[in-house]
Amino acid sequence: MRVITRTELKTGHSGVGILPQTEDGKFVLIRQFRHAPRTWILTIPMGMHEEGLILEESAAKELQEETGAQIVGKLQSLGNIVPDQGYLKEKDVLFHAIVKLQGKATEETEGLDGIELLTRLQLRSAVKTGYYIDQNGKEFYTTDSYLQIAVLRAHLLGYI
Repeated sequence: MRVITRTELKTGHSGVGILPQTEDGKFVLIRQFRHAPRTWILTIPMGMHEEGLILEESAAKELQEETGAQIVGKLQSLGNIVPDQGYLKEKDVLFHAIVKLQGKATEETEGLDGIELLTRLQLRSAVKTGYYIDQNGKEFYTTDSYLQIAVLRAHLLGYI
Protein backbone atom coordinates (compact mmCIF):
# COMPACT_ATOMS: atom_id res chain seq x y z
CA MET A 1 0.00 0.00 0.00
CA ARG A 2 1.16 3.57 -0.64
CA VAL A 3 -0.35 6.97 0.05
CA ILE A 4 -0.57 9.62 -2.68
CA THR A 5 -1.79 13.11 -1.80
CA ARG A 6 -4.21 15.06 -4.02
CA THR A 7 -1.74 17.90 -4.50
CA GLU A 8 0.95 15.50 -5.65
CA LEU A 9 -1.39 14.00 -8.21
CA LYS A 10 -1.82 17.46 -9.75
CA THR A 11 1.63 19.04 -9.31
CA GLY A 12 4.11 16.22 -8.73
CA HIS A 13 5.05 17.61 -5.28
CA SER A 14 3.32 17.28 -1.91
CA GLY A 15 5.24 19.83 0.10
CA VAL A 16 7.99 22.42 0.32
CA GLY A 17 10.78 23.21 2.75
CA ILE A 18 13.18 26.14 2.94
CA LEU A 19 16.55 26.65 4.62
CA PRO A 20 16.47 30.38 5.42
CA GLN A 21 19.65 32.36 6.01
CA THR A 22 19.74 35.99 7.10
CA GLU A 23 21.82 38.58 5.29
CA ASP A 24 24.36 38.44 8.14
CA GLY A 25 24.73 34.66 7.71
CA LYS A 26 22.57 33.24 10.50
CA PHE A 27 20.22 30.34 9.84
CA VAL A 28 16.58 30.66 10.85
CA LEU A 29 15.26 27.40 12.27
CA ILE A 30 11.92 26.72 13.90
CA ARG A 31 11.46 25.26 17.35
CA GLN A 32 8.82 22.55 17.06
CA PHE A 33 7.39 19.85 19.28
CA ARG A 34 7.01 16.54 17.47
CA HIS A 35 4.40 14.27 18.97
CA ALA A 36 5.61 10.92 17.59
CA PRO A 37 9.03 11.03 19.35
CA ARG A 38 7.61 13.26 22.14
CA THR A 39 10.46 15.75 21.87
CA TRP A 40 11.46 19.22 20.70
CA ILE A 41 13.36 19.60 17.44
CA LEU A 42 14.91 22.34 15.36
CA THR A 43 13.94 22.13 11.72
CA ILE A 44 13.40 24.19 8.62
CA PRO A 45 10.09 25.88 7.77
CA MET A 46 8.04 23.46 5.68
CA GLY A 47 4.51 22.58 4.79
CA MET A 48 2.08 21.44 2.15
CA HIS A 49 2.37 22.73 -1.39
CA GLU A 50 -0.88 24.59 -1.89
CA GLU A 51 -2.92 24.05 -5.00
CA GLY A 52 -2.90 27.11 -7.26
CA LEU A 53 0.54 28.29 -6.12
CA ILE A 54 3.87 27.58 -7.75
CA LEU A 55 6.41 25.81 -5.53
CA GLU A 56 8.37 29.00 -4.81
CA GLU A 57 5.18 30.77 -3.66
CA SER A 58 4.32 27.89 -1.32
CA ALA A 59 7.85 28.01 0.14
CA ALA A 60 7.65 31.79 0.68
CA LYS A 61 4.22 31.40 2.32
CA GLU A 62 5.45 28.71 4.72
CA LEU A 63 8.51 30.80 5.58
CA GLN A 64 6.38 33.84 6.42
CA GLU A 65 3.78 31.84 8.36
CA GLU A 66 6.32 29.97 10.49
CA THR A 67 9.03 32.63 11.00
CA GLY A 68 7.71 36.03 9.93
CA ALA A 69 10.66 36.30 7.50
CA GLN A 70 10.54 37.50 3.91
CA ILE A 71 12.73 36.32 1.03
CA VAL A 72 15.19 39.00 -0.07
CA GLY A 73 16.57 37.47 -3.25
CA LYS A 74 16.03 34.44 -5.41
CA LEU A 75 15.13 31.03 -4.03
CA GLN A 76 17.84 28.47 -4.77
CA SER A 77 16.59 24.93 -5.41
CA LEU A 78 18.08 22.18 -3.26
CA GLY A 79 16.21 19.48 -5.15
CA ASN A 80 13.65 16.92 -4.06
CA ILE A 81 13.33 14.85 -0.91
CA VAL A 82 11.32 11.65 -0.59
CA PRO A 83 10.97 11.25 3.18
CA ASP A 84 9.52 7.71 3.24
CA GLN A 85 10.22 5.68 0.13
CA GLY A 86 8.63 2.55 1.53
CA TYR A 87 5.15 3.87 2.27
CA LEU A 88 4.54 7.33 0.85
CA LYS A 89 4.84 8.47 -2.72
CA GLU A 90 5.31 11.97 -1.31
CA LYS A 91 7.95 14.06 -3.03
CA ASP A 92 8.77 17.42 -1.53
CA VAL A 93 11.09 20.14 -2.83
CA LEU A 94 13.68 22.02 -0.78
CA PHE A 95 15.01 25.55 -1.22
CA HIS A 96 17.65 27.86 0.26
CA ALA A 97 17.09 31.61 0.45
CA ILE A 98 18.52 34.77 1.94
CA VAL A 99 15.82 36.29 4.12
CA LYS A 100 15.01 39.34 6.19
CA LEU A 101 13.39 38.90 9.59
CA GLN A 102 10.39 41.17 9.92
CA GLY A 103 7.19 40.71 11.79
CA LYS A 104 6.12 37.64 13.68
CA ALA A 105 5.10 34.19 12.67
CA THR A 106 1.40 33.91 11.95
CA GLU A 107 1.17 30.12 12.28
CA GLU A 108 0.16 29.24 15.83
CA THR A 109 -0.44 25.53 15.45
CA GLU A 110 1.69 22.46 14.84
CA GLY A 111 3.59 22.80 18.12
CA LEU A 112 5.66 25.75 16.87
CA ASP A 113 7.47 27.73 19.56
CA GLY A 114 9.33 30.50 17.76
CA ILE A 115 12.63 30.54 15.96
CA GLU A 116 16.26 29.93 16.77
CA LEU A 117 19.07 31.78 14.96
CA LEU A 118 22.22 29.70 14.47
CA THR A 119 25.57 30.73 13.10
CA ARG A 120 27.12 28.54 10.41
CA LEU A 121 29.40 26.96 13.02
CA GLN A 122 26.47 26.27 15.37
CA LEU A 123 24.45 24.77 12.51
CA ARG A 124 27.31 22.50 11.44
CA SER A 125 27.79 21.32 15.01
CA ALA A 126 24.06 20.73 15.51
CA VAL A 127 23.77 18.70 12.30
CA LYS A 128 26.91 16.72 13.12
CA THR A 129 25.97 15.88 16.73
CA GLY A 130 22.21 15.57 16.26
CA TYR A 131 21.29 18.09 18.93
CA TYR A 132 21.49 21.77 19.86
CA ILE A 133 21.31 23.36 23.31
CA ASP A 134 19.91 26.90 23.38
CA GLN A 135 21.03 29.73 25.67
CA ASN A 136 18.53 28.60 28.33
CA GLY A 137 19.87 25.04 28.38
CA LYS A 138 16.94 23.52 26.48
CA GLU A 139 17.94 20.65 24.18
CA PHE A 140 16.57 20.29 20.67
CA TYR A 141 17.15 17.33 18.37
CA THR A 142 18.47 18.21 14.94
CA THR A 143 18.03 14.81 13.30
CA ASP A 144 15.02 15.79 11.19
CA SER A 145 15.61 14.53 7.63
CA TYR A 146 14.48 17.81 6.04
CA LEU A 147 17.01 19.83 8.04
CA GLN A 148 19.79 17.31 7.47
CA ILE A 149 19.26 17.05 3.69
CA ALA A 150 18.76 20.82 3.24
CA VAL A 151 22.02 21.61 5.04
CA LEU A 152 23.96 18.91 3.19
CA ARG A 153 22.71 19.97 -0.23
CA ALA A 154 23.14 23.70 0.46
CA HIS A 155 26.73 22.98 1.47
CA LEU A 156 27.44 20.74 -1.54
CA LEU A 157 25.91 23.29 -3.93
CA GLY A 158 28.01 26.10 -2.45
CA TYR A 159 25.14 28.16 -1.00
CA ILE A 160 26.49 27.90 2.55
